[in-house]
Amino acid sequence: MNQKYEPLSTNTFKMFFDGVLLLIVGGLFFNLEFSRALWWWIIPLGFLYATAGIFYFKALQQEKVHLLIPYSQASQVLFLFAGAFVFLGEAVSFLNIVGAGLIILGIYLALSPGQLQFPLLKKGIIFMSINTLLTVLYLLLLKKAVVVLPAHPITLAIGMYFSTTLFLIAYMLLVGYRENHNFNFQARSGKILISAIFGALGTLLLYAALETGKATQIYPLAGLQAVFVFFLAYLLLGEKVSWFKLSGTLLVFGGVFLVLA
Repeated sequence: MNQKYEPLSTNTFKMFFDGVLLLIVGGLFFNLEFSRALWWWIIPLGFLYATAGIFYFKALQQEKVHLLIPYSQASQVLFLFAGAFVFLGEAVSFLNIVGAGLIILGIYLALSPGQLQFPLLKKGIIFMSINTLLTVLYLLLLKKAVVVLPAHPITLAIGMYFSTTLFLIAYMLLVGYRENHNFNFQARSGKILISAIFGALGTLLLYAALETGKATQIYPLAGLQAVFVFFLAYLLLGEKVSWFKLSGTLLVFGGVFLVLA
């Protein structure tokens, strides 16, 4: 977005390449089986993922990133932990609950610009709230799907990416989506391919983890993202280390330890 690429069309290509990469890996190393039952899960997963992405980019166009990202990440961990307990019936201990709380607070501190800023009810916050709700529904449905379906998780991931691509294309056609400048796929193909490689690998690992692990443990681990952002920003971007962000990072570490206890 900083380089003036249209995020929606760029993300659509990324979803397609994610699916292609996983299809190649699946064809080489796994036995792919796309049954009719699989598509009953793929279609709603693709719809939720695509719609969440649309609202995500709409939110980023309306509000500052340093307000949206902490709010989004902390909210997702909160609702995913609660949703896994309520809707998936996973057992949690008091220490797990305390750990999830520490992770949520730590995420907010680590990703915030240096002060507690509670988001006001503006258009960007509303869009990000819708994104959070759709993402939580997607991830809870995903956990159910990888447990219920007999197929390897990579088949579900492949179908989800292609389904998401089709829903995004349908949306752009429906609203008469136009780019603000001449389309130049070659200029962005390298960045799309790199992000697709990381995206496909991350999705495959997440799906594999959900096949055997508890959602109340796996999803809070996403809080480690705040830790990686903290260290990468320091090492690669030269950002200053503040006690505010450092305390948030330490809280995330402590929370992860309790969630896995």
